[in-house]
Amino acid sequence: MSERIRDVYKKANLKTPDGKGIHKLRFHQVAVGIKKKNPSYDMNRCYSIAMSVLTPAKAIKKSHRRQ
Repeated sequence: MSERIRDVYKKANLKTPDGKGIHKLRFHQVAVGIKKKNPSYDMNRCYSIAMSVLTPAKAIKKSHRRQ
């Protein structure tokens, strides 16, 4: 996971997600923004909403997308 993505979570005082970093920076920015507006949501829900808003083409790095 890139340092820029980690910074998004640090600035929002959220735990950085585990994983190999298949999502783009924009996906994480949208997910954190949703969490800020709706603190009662868990991060899994925020990730789901972010994915539906951005679509997989804009949320997942090209090398990790299914063909």
